[in-house]
Amino acid sequence: MAMIAAAQADHNETLTWLVKAQIENDHALAFVLNVDPIFKPLYEEPRFIETRKKMQYYDKESSY
Repeated sequence: MAMIAAAQADHNETLTWLVKAQIENDHALAFVLNVDPIFKPLYEEPRFIETRKKMQYYDKESSY
């Protein structure tokens, strides 16, 4: 759902789904956050950064 929301440029909805995934320990999406350019507009968003850190997959150097 996060990817669908990101494709629709609905950043708030995207972040809501990412936080939900993080809370539910669904970290399979964590890798995709760094490689899929659909999330690029969120790279400077504090909630996005914090969620990636909580998913233990935050690497600012590998971001676009």
